Amino acid sequence: MTLGNKRGRRTPARSRPSRTTLTPALTPPLTLTPTLTPALPLTPSLTLTPTLTPTPTLTPPLTPTPTLTLAPTPTPPPSPTPTGSKVECSLNWLEVLGTCFSFSAGTADWKESNTSCEVDGAILAMMTPQQMEILKTHVGSFTYWFGLNKEGDSSWKWVDNSAFNNEFTIHGTGEFAYLDATGVKSDEWLVKKKWICSRSPKH
Repeated sequence: MTLGNKRGRRTPARSRPSRTTLTPALTPPLTLTPTLTPALPLTPSLTLTPTLTPTPTLTPPLTPTPTLTLAPTPTPPPSPTPTGSKVECSLNWLEVLGTCFSFSAGTADWKESNTSCEVDGAILAMMTPQQMEILKTHVGSFTYWFGLNKEGDSSWKWVDNSAFNNEFTIHGTGEFAYLDATGVKSDEWLVKKKWICSRSPKH
């Protein structure tokens, strides 16, 4: 074995195993897939419909139909009574326009009828035309003496001797007046009839 070879030659260097360069694998970029969020359903908005104000209908005024009013027969006011007082008649007496009247149950001639009224503190009835119209609606089918006569005279007068001024018509030819449902008539005093008394009311 030659020394020269040991010193004059270089032992060729050992080849080192080549290093493998690792090329990093390229990771493909992640593709972000957008997540689709489902759209929330839209709540329908409430549309407020304006309330229509009805247009008032103008109704033409009604033309009033004229009413025919029959004028009542004028009735004069009742006999005046003291202010603040109350007209009162006794039991079984009828108050008519401020006077109390009583209708008899029995019958008598005119003079007996007058006496019977005086016993009761009254007189054979004196009445106004208005009172007469009311009283005749109460007599029914009977006839009633009242205080009007013309005995011994051609003029009618009341039992208190006051004059009768032809305030109503007296039918017949007798001298003593009586009342029935149709009005005032006259007869002779001896005839039996019912009678009517009158007097002032209590206050």
